[in-house]
Amino acid sequence: MTKCIVLGEAKSEEPKKKIEFKKCIYITPNVIELHQAALPMGYKNIELISKAGYGYHQDLMFAYDDDRNKGYLYLGYWNDGIV
Repeated sequence: MTKCIVLGEAKSEEPKKKIEFKKCIYITPNVIELHQAALPMGYKNIELISKAGYGYHQDLMFAYDDDRNKGYLYLGYWNDGIV
């Protein structure tokens, strides 16, 4: 990993904000429901689909493990994109 330094700039070690899942979007043939969200750390991959485009300025994310075809959609906050 490459570390970049800006000469003369004060070092800032602000803590990063983690991804927050608020609701899981569950889709069946006849209805779309919002369910309780899981924890982001429970997935190997999380993709940001859309930033702040949904209710309460929430982000839309797709989370999955090894098989992308078995993923889940979540509403929540991407924040700094770390788990």
